[in-house]
Amino acid sequence: MTATPALAKGVDKGVLTGPGLSGPLRIEPGDERSSASLDLIREGSGVNPALIAELPGEFLAGPPPGELGPRYRLAWHLPEDDSEIVQDLYPYAPGAPVVHTPAQKHVVRAGWRQAPAFLKDALVGIGLPREAPAAWWTSWWWAAAPAAVIATAGAVVILRRRSAGAGAGARRPTPSA
Repeated sequence: MTATPALAKGVDKGVLTGPGLSGPLRIEPGDERSSASLDLIREGSGVNPALIAELPGEFLAGPPPGELGPRYRLAWHLPEDDSEIVQDLYPYAPGAPVVHTPAQKHVVRAGWRQAPAFLKDALVGIGLPREAPAAWWTSWWWAAAPAAVIATAGAVVILRRRSAGAGAGARRPTPSA
């Protein structure tokens, strides 16, 4: 399968969303710095080899083993037909970022790939946090754990007192009249 001439240019801009971001991060051409960031992120994500069969690129059928960290969504814009290509990015994966390009319209190579380390740096340059944000359940659990321990201990004390009281009442001699 070959790319159509209309797709030879590839994507022209993108939007990154995910945990720890105050809002969507726009990846667009503009001044020298933003245009350089766009080029680095396009190259690092492997979006053009996913779209253009003539470009070299290798994609795997499954993700690398182990925990990949939080997932970010990168929605690329194709100017030729005003459509969108979506990639899932795991910028905090151990070793180097991981990118998943699912099968979708215009994608000639779908799959997983280990991205170059510079992809994370380029994403940090546009506003991605340097460190992975804590998972909500982790931060919630550590905040709630002390309260859960105290509540459990209180319940145990109350149940023991009730059991002791009930047992003492059962052993109390009945007065004889």
